[in-house]
Amino acid sequence: MCDYSNDDLKQLLNVYSEAEYLSLSIQKTLQMHNEITNLMKTVTNKKLLFFLSLFNKVLLKEKAGYATILKTETETFEFPKIFQMAVSANDEENLATFVGQYDMYITVSSIMTESYKALAEYNADIAKIHEMASESTIISRLNNLEISEAPEPAAPTVPETVPEPVPEPAAEVVPEPVPTETVPEPETVPEPEPTEPEPEPTEAEPEPVTVTEPEPVPTPEPEHVPEPVPVTEPVPEPLATPELVSTIDGDMAPLLEENNADKKEFKYSLEIYKLMSDLTEPMMTVDEVKGVLMEKLDEFKSICDVLQGKKNEIQACKETLEGFKKSGMNVDSAILPLDEQHNEIDTQWKLNVNSLVEMKDKVVELVEAMNKDVEKYKPTE
Repeated sequence: MCDYSNDDLKQLLNVYSEAEYLSLSIQKTLQMHNEITNLMKTVTNKKLLFFLSLFNKVLLKEKAGYATILKTETETFEFPKIFQMAVSANDEENLATFVGQYDMYITVSSIMTESYKALAEYNADIAKIHEMASESTIISRLNNLEISEAPEPAAPTVPETVPEPVPEPAAEVVPEPVPTETVPEPETVPEPEPTEPEPEPTEAEPEPVTVTEPEPVPTPEPEHVPEPVPVTEPVPEPLATPELVSTIDGDMAPLLEENNADKKEFKYSLEIYKLMSDLTEPMMTVDEVKGVLMEKLDEFKSICDVLQGKKNEIQACKETLEGFKKSGMNVDSAILPLDEQHNEIDTQWKLNVNSLVEMKDKVVELVEAMNKDVEKYKPTE
């Protein structure tokens, strides 16, 4: 464990140039990475192993961010031995060890960055690289990480207590035959044995049980079951009642045909009509429906604005790195993850917009179909 106080760390980690800050930051990430790798050799919990492996990848990304800017080291700087993780066979103790060292890592990074910002000139983008290790996603994963050793196998000890009362009555039975040993008279008891057991086999005769009980199974009762079958036959007869429509001749017939044609043209309303009746009361008023739709459209725009803002920020960062690249710096490895993040956000933005466009088409089709149904009720000019 580290015995340095914050004042000690501020003296040890005070930097005097950008090259020193970059060099010490690289050594810092490597030292923490090596300690975590050593800790993972003894960890058995899969959740903890996954998190440690994930954080090691974050450290390598942070190291790459410094290395792309620091092409060559003109001076030799040495990072002190600060991080040290004591391994244990208990993963809960290993997790506690990592949490303590993680807090130390964040503290060290903050002290070094504050010292770097105190220089006459510093690069704001370089000062932000260390924030990879303290992102909210990392902290959230760490806070929600639960390690359980599962000492539940101790439950089988419960049945062990059950047999304990069993031998106790057995011990009570033992002393009872002791006083009976002195009585030889019960030897005469076996005399009736040859007479009594003989009638017992007569009771075991299963033959009378096999009386013709299966015969009642073919009772004529199932014959009555087919009787309700003809009852269902008259059911289709009322279905033929649509013939009454044919009695509505004259001017009403073409109107009915037009209504049916309109409903066939609109596939969505047809399914809705099957589940509704003319007497169904709407659960919301027209104004309430309109209000909800408008509110959700505003939320949709806010969501898309957030994604668009992130895209703009990434693009601005890429333009800054492109400027470094033009000046001769090797920043390709820093631009690549930005491109990936930009593509991911852009894909989400497109999915959101296209999804709402599809919903818009359905709403337009629905309203147009409704409008066609209501057209005949509108006043004519």
